[in-house]
Amino acid sequence: MTAARTPFDLGAGYAAARPVDRSIALAPAEGWSSLALLLLMAFLVGWAIDDAHWVLGDEALTDFLPWAGILGVLWGFGAAKLGQGRLVAHGGGAILATVFLVWSIGTQAAPGQDPAGMVRIVAESVVGAWEDLVVRGQATTTQVAHFVLVLGILAWGTGQFAGYAAYAHRRPATAVLVPGTILFVNVAITARDQLALLVLFSAAALLFLVRFHVADEARTWARHRIADVGDAAGLSVRAGLSFVAIALVASLGLTAVASSAPLAGAWPGVQDHFVDLGNQLARLFPAGGSTRFGGVGFGSTVSVTGEWTSDDTPVLAITTDPGAPRRTWRAVAYDRLSGNQWSRSATAEVPVTAGDALLEGTSDAPMDGVAYEDVSYVVRGLAGAPGVVLAPGIPATVDRAARVTLITRGGETWFGIVRVDGAGSYAATAAIPVVDETVAGAVTENRLRAAGTGGLSADLVAAYTDLQPGTAGDDVRGLLATVLDAAKPTNAYDTARAIESYLRDPVNFSYDTNVLDVECGGRGIADCFAVSRRGYCEHFATTMVVMLRLSGIPSRLVEGYLPGSPDAAGEQIIRKSGAHAWVEAWFDGIGWVSFDPTGGGVGEPVPIPAGPPIASQTPGPAATAGSPGPTRRPGIDEPGGPAGGTSVPPRTPGIGPVIVIVIPLGGVFLALAVTWFRRRLGRPVQPEIVYRTVVGMAARFGHPRRPTQTVYEYLGSLSEAVPSAGPELQLVARSTVETTYGRRRLPPDRLVALGEAQRRLRFALLRLLVRRPGRRP
Repeated sequence: MTAARTPFDLGAGYAAARPVDRSIALAPAEGWSSLALLLLMAFLVGWAIDDAHWVLGDEALTDFLPWAGILGVLWGFGAAKLGQGRLVAHGGGAILATVFLVWSIGTQAAPGQDPAGMVRIVAESVVGAWEDLVVRGQATTTQVAHFVLVLGILAWGTGQFAGYAAYAHRRPATAVLVPGTILFVNVAITARDQLALLVLFSAAALLFLVRFHVADEARTWARHRIADVGDAAGLSVRAGLSFVAIALVASLGLTAVASSAPLAGAWPGVQDHFVDLGNQLARLFPAGGSTRFGGVGFGSTVSVTGEWTSDDTPVLAITTDPGAPRRTWRAVAYDRLSGNQWSRSATAEVPVTAGDALLEGTSDAPMDGVAYEDVSYVVRGLAGAPGVVLAPGIPATVDRAARVTLITRGGETWFGIVRVDGAGSYAATAAIPVVDETVAGAVTENRLRAAGTGGLSADLVAAYTDLQPGTAGDDVRGLLATVLDAAKPTNAYDTARAIESYLRDPVNFSYDTNVLDVECGGRGIADCFAVSRRGYCEHFATTMVVMLRLSGIPSRLVEGYLPGSPDAAGEQIIRKSGAHAWVEAWFDGIGWVSFDPTGGGVGEPVPIPAGPPIASQTPGPAATAGSPGPTRRPGIDEPGGPAGGTSVPPRTPGIGPVIVIVIPLGGVFLALAVTWFRRRLGRPVQPEIVYRTVVGMAARFGHPRRPTQTVYEYLGSLSEAVPSAGPELQLVARSTVETTYGRRRLPPDRLVALGEAQRRLRFALLRLLVRRPGRRP
């Protein structure tokens, strides 16, 4: 009597190795300890994100994250053991995650609400964030639920992916790599000490990989009847445990004794990129959590958040003439405030060769009638130094090629930032307005008081008195009224000094680098500061800019560093903790004048002598839009000029180029693609290529090949999952074995049949996505 064969008849060897068994075995071959280790890893990832206090600095809002990770792992494991395809596994997980996350977020946002109320509240918050950022075009949003939802999806999705990858795809390394990467990034950017979490995760990950490796080896030994499986597995487990213990002890020992930083400075400016990226993300999510990349980043934007994080790491060494007065070092300027974010509204970037004037032809260039002191200095970049040109006044020249970013409006341009490649040393010069009243053309208080408004151009007024919606509410307007009522200033300079003095007074405001506990209730930065009366330099400076603009005085936010303490040779060390923000206001005929409203003994206002009395200029209206401005600089104010500047935003092309160029080219590419596809179909197929194609498709659809499986074993298990494809899979298996191991050359009719089988399998294997539960092979 003929022995019963498997549904995929590949010979008695396969039948003996792979008996048909469609029962469901939930117990993992790697033991329940492997699942426990994976649950621990997912829990640690969620715990680390929760511990960082990323949402408004409130850990309670994300307390559910560790449990979201655990539930994700359990669902991924269960779907794998029930034989669910990728579509069902991840689709079902998404539905469960939605229910769990909405419930978790809803109980935090609106305790006591019924399920429908929770869904409504979460949905309204998510839609509100979308409307703030997309519909209204705001720079930031005050919504919170969407951020918590993103973190919840990250925790659940990571756990679900790890569980399914480990037990369905048999990829333990992938199951460790994804959550490990998330944990590592979180540990790297948060200022909180999470070394213990990283060590515990590393131990669990190593043990998890050892357990999977031992299980794979045990299957191989059992199939080939090599040694006693139990004894061999126990020996491998003990060896693995010893390796894990030695690796952890050695790593902790190295961490404790290491005193050098061999990679410090390997990627100059990388911290600035992290700060800039954080500022870009800050507009999407509410502030919270302390990062290692705090302070000033000198990027295209800067976000005023609830905490100022910095340290005393030296970043620059600046050498000036011995005995030179203390001066702040300006690096960047911003003109546009929207929400809690400063940015440059429209810019042009101009390359400047070494030694050429940096701001020639711009509105920030030195003015006629003003006396300037030319100073020279050398900047030496240390670890983490920003690649920007610092200047104690108007940057004049630098001995390296530079890129000048200018703020543009109509026919005028102003300083934004000057960058040099890398963060090494450079020598520069700057022009500083003279404040010695004995010098002709010096800047004095009486001269500033006499500066009128008749000469202000329309472009200057439009750029530097603009107030976006939500930046100046009743609270800051009331604060301004209080200041003006008390000081009763009669000119722009006295108004600016009154605002600066009022904000610096410790009776009125206090300096605090952590105001995460302040509830702004939807107010803008200036309004919130006017109510809370607490903040750091960016809060003080932002509020003063808003108050100046409400008074019709053009002003901008600038950032840089406070001066260091020079030694006998004139060298001063600039530290990260010296990063600072202050204000510059424009006065007709003089230019930008610095004001520092930050209190707490941090800010350093510039002393200006009174000077001889000067008759005030006759007040007049600001220049109209048609008033002539400064001479245009080619390449800055004129797009396409010889200097190569590019104005932002660019001009949008019409539909003509799409019709004339894109559509015909699309037709040509389509014809070429059809021709290539037809020729490819006409070529004889190769069995090993067909086999690799089938393996790749099946792996993508949730049925990967194990490293220990032979061609017959793997395609046989695939035939059990997709019985209708049995004949085609049998042909692929025999053709592959005959050509690869038997070195046979298949006849043309066999190759044609193999090609037809490949085309049918492309559609037949799609059933793996929705196959019924069955035992995993």
